[in-house]
Amino acid sequence: MGSIVMHLAVGKKIQEKYNFSKDFLVGAVAPDILKFKYGRDETHYINNYDNYELDRYINENKKRNDYFYGYLTHLITDYIWFDKYMKKFEDEFSKKYSKSCDEDKFREEIYSDYNMTNSATITCFDIDIRKINEYTHKYFKDEELDLIIDNLIKEYFYDETDSKLNYLSIELINNYIEEAYQKTIEIIEKLR
Repeated sequence: MGSIVMHLAVGKKIQEKYNFSKDFLVGAVAPDILKFKYGRDETHYINNYDNYELDRYINENKKRNDYFYGYLTHLITDYIWFDKYMKKFEDEFSKKYSKSCDEDKFREEIYSDYNMTNSATITCFDIDIRKINEYTHKYFKDEELDLIIDNLIKEYFYDETDSKLNYLSIELINNYIEEAYQKTIEIIEKLR
């Protein structure tokens, strides 16, 4: 559940390292687009909230093209985000409010942080969101998904500069992106 911008930052680094095509970046955002049509558990290869089945994805998808590697990158980055970061943020949330995690309130706070940090991440990693939006539409060619893509892109880009970050920092995001990049390279190298 890292922001689509964080997925694109990791994806762009991997794309440049391996000289992958645009299809790679489409794959890197595909699970978050397709989940609205097919459900998160199916598109993210999850058998419960925080148990990603990367091996199942690899075994069910024998065609090792750029889209495959992009999709795999997304799953790896989500796994790291949930396993290392989200659990920590949920604990912080519980301490802050002296109660167990209210999922809606927590989601509101973490998405607010995504929105406040996306511009810096886009600038730092030189992400051209318009081009990604354009070729994602061309790739899926589905009216229902077209609306989802447009809404996802809009959702992640509004300015909340007057607000205080709840959990994230630019340093934390950059560390996460580097960690996800290194882990993804490790897995891709085993598959090639």
